Amino acid sequence: EKFFNVTGYVYVNNGSSDNTLEILEEIASLDKKITIVSIKSNIGYGNGLKEGLMKTSSDMVLINHADLQFDPYAFFYSNLEAITSLEKPTNIFSNRLNRKKSERINSSILRVILSLIYFNKISDFNGQPKLIFKNTIKEIKHLSNNFCIDLDLYNKCRLDSILLPIIQKERFSGESSWNKNIFKRIKIFSEYISHALKDRNNYK
Repeated sequence: EKFFNVTGYVYVNNGSSDNTLEILEEIASLDKKITIVSIKSNIGYGNGLKEGLMKTSSDMVLINHADLQFDPYAFFYSNLEAITSLEKPTNIFSNRLNRKKSERINSSILRVILSLIYFNKISDFNGQPKLIFKNTIKEIKHLSNNFCIDLDLYNKCRLDSILLPIIQKERFSGESSWNKNIFKRIKIFSEYISHALKDRNNYK
């Protein structure tokens, strides 16, 4: 709230089987600004994010993951000069630093393939946090239900956006689906490539 006039927080419980919902409800009882979105069955990361976006009433939304790899306060503070120099409303994406070599290689290969499909350079689109103006997204319900939602958001917002650096930390809990094993990486690569091939006619 030191940077923005925060009107509300939306926490999404995306089909968790542990006590996540109970913890979120306890937190929400302490702050009227908090809204909880609880999804019974997890049909994808993108679907959870979409449900959260549709619950927001603000024109400007800050998206961040719950694994605490990315510190929004440190991100905005370290990039304060660049942000305050903006002359118009601008979507902000994060360029992840301090990543493992294998993660950088995986992401670079994927972005090269996507750049060839779209005939345009695709920058880091999976970083968090993201500061998005909802009027650049338009139809939220048409966004992807899986990991490709980050690519959707990037493509819809890229013409009015900047990319700023952020330090990636170790996960507070959980593990990355992306780096579980080679078969999982191939599956996610295939999903992104298939999505890009279907979507490239809408790319402007």
